[in-house]
Amino acid sequence: MLPVKNCKSRRIKEACPPSLCQRQCRRGFSMIEVVFSVFIMSVGLVATVGLILSSINNSIDSRNHTIASQLAQEGLELVRNIRDNNWASGAPGGSFDRLSQNSFCRINYNDDLSAWSTANDCSLGASVDPYVLSYTGNYYQWENLPANKTKFARRIKIEEEDGGETRKVSSIVSWNNKYIDVGSCTTSNECVYAEAKLTKWDE
Repeated sequence: MLPVKNCKSRRIKEACPPSLCQRQCRRGFSMIEVVFSVFIMSVGLVATVGLILSSINNSIDSRNHTIASQLAQEGLELVRNIRDNNWASGAPGGSFDRLSQNSFCRINYNDDLSAWSTANDCSLGASVDPYVLSYTGNYYQWENLPANKTKFARRIKIEEEDGGETRKVSSIVSWNNKYIDVGSCTTSNECVYAEAKLTKWDE
């Protein structure tokens, strides 16, 4: 216990009897003071923990957004590579060969672009599962390996425009098992997208 008064003080000795002075010297913190102190400490601790958790969540959200943005941009480049490969190889359908689907498709960075098929990789239904990416060998790609699946799904939509002279490509990446179209694709919905228009290179 901590004394609240100095009983050796001359003023205290004159102001109170010895027995009362001794009781005051032995007096410690009251229960109310202890409870109030614990309450103040608890409020401070809860606020600190809340700030730490908020910081962790913001860091996770920022990481998810960064990865999704990179995957969305990669989706555009994959379609552009198919267009370029078609033109360079003289594909029968021209530079837009196999790029006439007005539906969602999936494309991997390591696909054989000359053999990529819309029949196998487009129009896979209104479910996010066929588009979920796995993380293998330091790369994100689609593969049927549940153990390696991530939270990210990428759907690439190819649409004909300008009488077939251009293709509008939308690369949509969502996470946490959400199937979201471009119109409602926002960061708050855990979704990002990138768009580009590709020009037909054939003369």
